[in-house]
Amino acid sequence: QFIWQFQLFDQKALETTADQLPVRIRKTGYHNHDAGPDFKDARIQVDDTLWAGHVEIHVKASEWFQHGHHHDPAYGNVILHVVLQDDRPDPHSGELAHIPCIALQDRIEHALLQRYQHLRQNRLWIPCADQFHSVEGFTLRHWLNRLQIERLEEKRQLVERLLNENHQDWQETLYQLLARNFGFKVNAEPFERLTRLTPYRIISKHADQLFQLEALLLGQAGLLSGEFGEAYPRSLKQEYTFFQQKYGLTPMEPHEWNRLRLRPANFPPVRIAQLAAFLHNTQALLHLMLETEGIQPLRQAFRTEASPYWRSHYWPGKVATQSRSKRLGKGSITNLLINTVVPFIFTYGQVRGEEHLTDRALSFLEQLPPEQNHILKRWQQLGAPNRHAAHSQALLYLKKHYCDKKQCLSCEVGASLLRK
Repeated sequence: QFIWQFQLFDQKALETTADQLPVRIRKTGYHNHDAGPDFKDARIQVDDTLWAGHVEIHVKASEWFQHGHHHDPAYGNVILHVVLQDDRPDPHSGELAHIPCIALQDRIEHALLQRYQHLRQNRLWIPCADQFHSVEGFTLRHWLNRLQIERLEEKRQLVERLLNENHQDWQETLYQLLARNFGFKVNAEPFERLTRLTPYRIISKHADQLFQLEALLLGQAGLLSGEFGEAYPRSLKQEYTFFQQKYGLTPMEPHEWNRLRLRPANFPPVRIAQLAAFLHNTQALLHLMLETEGIQPLRQAFRTEASPYWRSHYWPGKVATQSRSKRLGKGSITNLLINTVVPFIFTYGQVRGEEHLTDRALSFLEQLPPEQNHILKRWQQLGAPNRHAAHSQALLYLKKHYCDKKQCLSCEVGASLLRK
């Protein structure tokens, strides 16, 4: 398919395998990634006749029958069968006799196949690690721009899942997405469950009272179920007991939260207290996301700090060895902007047809600082740009969805190296 798409074979004196009729390719067609023939809307001249229709690709001609195409009406408009080897005993007879066939076995450069095998079989960090430096800058920039969109489309799936489950309630969806990302990767699922057990309609009634928000969220998280010697957690528990009876709430179990390999500053109670502070300080949540045109006001809105109790505590009733502010750090804020604000605005803009919001989401990514981790460090060592979050997101997506799966033929970098 790749060889056909980019016409990487010798086309001189191209002819059909059965009758040796001259073949000229006027239009290869567009690659069909769904069911049906491999390339659609092609234009092929066979002898003196110009045909319009589809092209099917196989390694061997006999695969037409192995794949059951002879029983599928979707293949009725195939005008050319492109194979590596025509292995039919008699090309003039049988159901395929009426479909022109060309064989490319002796028309493909051996060096091209060698380059492909090298990409497929080597054990480098990425298949093209030893050639990446030779990729043209324009090709790489264009590809990273496309991958930024692919990455956002992937994140859009989560937003739309939440939106559908919330019966198109954007406010509830934003609240759940925000909470998921306050849990980061380790506690994303427990945080989402917490918001489902504590819907935004209840939160919004008590948003002007930080103490009540903490009581609601910590109680629903199952983190106020013990006996406390300190006054503050006892008061939180008493407040939550009242809300539990008032709203008929069912709390989570404490064991649902992960704390293994987490630094104390990232323990669930601290993150929940920070979420409560953010919801308290930002009551017009949906308006903030959709009406704020610059990244700085949003960054400032996330510079939230948990209530004073958490300066000296990481868990209800447990005193820390030293006191320190529990304000969200720059890295955490950037993470929340990348994984909450940008995907939400992007999805809202696409679903509602408001292109300026889609453009704003992309612009925000280019204004945010680049992420830093071991994967991005390796990319930078190879010479890949990582100047802002748009680059970071594209490179992370490239590694996971193309390099790790060795999808070199679908990657513009791999394709450019093969075509050289």
